Amino acid sequence: MFSLQVRACTRVGCSVSGMSQYFQTLPAPPEGVPAPHLYSDTPTSVLLSWGAPERSNGPLEHWEIERRVARTKQVSTVGHLLPVPSPLSFLDSSSALSPWTVYQYRLVLHNQAGKSTGPWVSVTTRPSRPAGLSPPRVKVLGSESLEVRVLLC
Repeated sequence: MFSLQVRACTRVGCSVSGMSQYFQTLPAPPEGVPAPHLYSDTPTSVLLSWGAPERSNGPLEHWEIERRVARTKQVSTVGHLLPVPSPLSFLDSSSALSPWTVYQYRLVLHNQAGKSTGPWVSVTTRPSRPAGLSPPRVKVLGSESLEVRVLLC
């Protein structure tokens, strides 16, 4: 909340007005949206944590968490959070996550005046043992030889 007064001066002295009524400026989009800290604890999960923006510039409405596979343009929104006191965290354990893959995350912060987007940050999910192995196909060629075929997924 602000209030103003005017001071006018001449050679013989100065006069000061009374205080204006209190007023508040209009909100602006948030500034300084932080980059999240990322940690992959399992092959198919990523934990994000972050603090407050540099300037909220008005009442905050919600955080949005976005993800993409590194070096691609397709962006998915993976979560929405209320602007509860910082620091905030979010666990992405979506079935869309794959082991040993580089993902990028960023935060989008919304208020009454609009939204602001933070920088992309990369994380590699943890490796995993092979999955989806099919039984080998065996063909007997003779008394001392076999042909074995393995399908790799």
